[in-house]
Amino acid sequence: MRHLLLLFLAFFLSSAGLWADDRQDFVAQLVVQLQDSTEEVQDKDYQCITVSPGMMEKMLEMMQSSNEEYFKNEKIQKSLPNIKSLRIFIATQHPEKYKQEVERLLDKKKRVYQPYKNDLNDKNEPCVWLRRNKNKIIEIIAMQHQDNNEENSLKVVDFTGNLTHEFVSELLKM
Repeated sequence: MRHLLLLFLAFFLSSAGLWADDRQDFVAQLVVQLQDSTEEVQDKDYQCITVSPGMMEKMLEMMQSSNEEYFKNEKIQKSLPNIKSLRIFIATQHPEKYKQEVERLLDKKKRVYQPYKNDLNDKNEPCVWLRRNKNKIIEIIAMQHQDNNEENSLKVVDFTGNLTHEFVSELLKM
């Protein structure tokens, strides 16, 4: 009986660890994966910018008082307060290598992140994945790999919060 209880406890703790990993946003998981990677990863190869909930509130206030036409869009206005955090991953050195890392993590987490718009062959269009909790969209990942004469970079933008399909559609128009 005691062994059975210890076995159950070990199973519970290991699955709780897996559950906690899925609660981290995608870019945070990507950075951890890169740091744990056996390949040589230079911190200067990429940037990770995090916008905290408090900073997000201040940005929203600035955007809502802005005269920019884009921020006057009703769908955007309704969605902005529902964004909890924003994280941006930018690789300007070796973007193809980081794109492969993003794809590897997405494949590993394919039960968590569902493709919304995914055309990896079209380098000019962003690819989008969603994470849901029941019927709610709680995370949006947009990846864009640019490989042209002007720019060679990979950008991954990660929104968390209470998000809608309308917001995703408007995001893709940007």
